[in-house]
Parts: sequence; C-alpha cells; structure tokens
Amino acid sequence: MSVELNHTIVWVRDKAASAGFLADILGVPVGPPSGPFVPVQLGNACPAE
Repeated sequence: MSVELNHTIVWVRDKAASAGFLADILGVPVGPPSGPFVPVQLGNACPAE
C-alpha cells in the first residue's frame, strides 16, 4: 500500500520568505497566495502551505 499526502501545513514567522526559501532549495515554484497560505507545489500534486 502506498501513502500520499493531501497537503502539508508548516507554521512559520514569514510565509513569503519561507515559501521562497523552500521552493529555491527544491527547485519548484511558489504558488500565488491562497487565503492565509503561500503554497509551494511539490512533485506529487501535494502543496506545502
């Protein structure tokens, strides 16, 4: 059986800076803000918010 995350929420002090940092490390884009979240799209369609 495989496991797939729906989404992951990470608490940070500065959402935009942290999303940019993570996206830069992973080589993926930062998505547009969605409510209180700044998503980083991961490879399996699972955003880290």
